[in-house]
Amino acid sequence: MVLASPRSQPEIIEPTIQGILVAAPKKEEVIPLPPPPEPPKEKPKKIEKKPLPKAPPSERAVKAPEPEPLPPVEEVEPEPVEAAPEPVVPPSADAQELNNPAPAYPAISKKLKEEGTVLLKILVTKNGRVAEVEIQTSSGFKRLDDAAVRAIKRWRFNPATQAGQAIDYWYEIPFEFSLRKK
Repeated sequence: MVLASPRSQPEIIEPTIQGILVAAPKKEEVIPLPPPPEPPKEKPKKIEKKPLPKAPPSERAVKAPEPEPLPPVEEVEPEPVEAAPEPVVPPSADAQELNNPAPAYPAISKKLKEEGTVLLKILVTKNGRVAEVEIQTSSGFKRLDDAAVRAIKRWRFNPATQAGQAIDYWYEIPFEFSLRKK
């Protein structure tokens, strides 16, 4: 007689669903309220206004002083409106004769693959020279920022003008340091 081992035939288990049946809640009947009664429609009574009789003048009554006449109005001429100021023509560094070299890319920055854009705010004087330099937005690398500042300090500009006169002018100029750009 050969007995079957328990491993040779898998036991089949049929899934069952278990749960509890819950009765749905009873719906309450909603009885609409009757509309509110309308107010009675009565015609409003008209009140007759009778003019009051005039009282006799009082012995103590005081006459109000008459107002002083107003001084004559002087005609004032409107002040002349100043014309809007002439537009400012910003400085320019594009002229061929200015010979402004681009900032040198620091060798260490190239080796470390540092890239970024420096935004400088510069004060260009009426004689075309750079008087002040501020880093408005850093490239994220001090070497690149310093290279841009060193270069811009040597640049010359055609100064900004207003109404044909050279003026000092704050100007923003970006320098992009990119290894992909040639």
